[in-house]
Amino acid sequence: MNKPTPFYIKAFDGLRGIFVPPVLMTHLGCFDFLHDGSPWQHRLWMIVSGHTALYGFFCLSGFLITTILLKEKTKKGRVSIKNFLIRRALRLFPPLVFFYTTIFILMQQQILVPNHVALLCSVFYCYNFIPNKFWSNELSHTWSLSVEEQFYFLWPWVIQFLHRNKIYIATTVIALLSAIAIFIYPTIHFNIGGKMYFLTKAFNTSRWIIPAIFPVLAGSCVALLYFYNRDWVIKFAGTKVIFALMFILLCCPMYLPLALLEHSMLLQSFALCMLIIYVVTHPSGKLATLLSFAPLVLIGKMSYAIYIWQGLFLGTGPLNLHWFQQFPQNIILTMLVAAASFFIIEKPLMRYKTKFG
Repeated sequence: MNKPTPFYIKAFDGLRGIFVPPVLMTHLGCFDFLHDGSPWQHRLWMIVSGHTALYGFFCLSGFLITTILLKEKTKKGRVSIKNFLIRRALRLFPPLVFFYTTIFILMQQQILVPNHVALLCSVFYCYNFIPNKFWSNELSHTWSLSVEEQFYFLWPWVIQFLHRNKIYIATTVIALLSAIAIFIYPTIHFNIGGKMYFLTKAFNTSRWIIPAIFPVLAGSCVALLYFYNRDWVIKFAGTKVIFALMFILLCCPMYLPLALLEHSMLLQSFALCMLIIYVVTHPSGKLATLLSFAPLVLIGKMSYAIYIWQGLFLGTGPLNLHWFQQFPQNIILTMLVAAASFFIIEKPLMRYKTKFG
């Protein structure tokens, strides 16, 4: 059976390695001092926090998976959606099974607050839609995995059955809906028993599939451009303009009007996509060489395991509820358990993915 050419860029693991620390620092509460004080501190937080790093993970995911799907379609004339879903399952499920089992046992033992609604929502990839009253600190990070998987349940079908021009139209429509949703959601309210309830008080609507999918979509669109218009993209990436635009867009929270501040995700996603394009078009450049630094690459390869297990030890903010959630053992345990997950569970199973290529 012919297998598609593997698509691996070492520097991309280095990028993941750079994105990991801001996420961990945010969940450790390292940036909490920026929340209080001047608006400029709040704006700065939107640049250096884990949110921006998460957009980077999303953009990179969209770029890589879309590129793999396009290569497969070009080589074989079709995308095997079944094989794609099996590859995703092999990549995601094994460490998740151990994580969810651990969370369930700790809930049953009353060590963690029993929250079976949250656990079920997380297991079935719909945590991003969970009502705020069922929010769980140990599971809340899985909202981003839910967003990605909801997108990837549909995206292979789009690649398979739509012509590239129609794909561009579809992605443009979803992007516009994402921009509009950021404005609309806070205005939606319900009158129940004579009392007003706002949608954004009951749900974290910023994590709903629209608009949260935008960074993944942006990475996917860049992959389409690079795949079908490579000469133009390479020419653009070879100019100094790309760095200027990257800086201006990444720092947009510092200058956007307050009314548009929530839209910074859209502009920052474009900046991070430019970074990805620069790396992929300059594989031997200084930046790619720096990103290929071995310890950074290792952290990047372990990023999925770190992402999963930091939920138990760090949550989405300082927990300090149990000894294993207190600093410094929380960060030490995160890295140790993540390393065990990567080397014992994930890495041995990765080779089986090639059988479904």
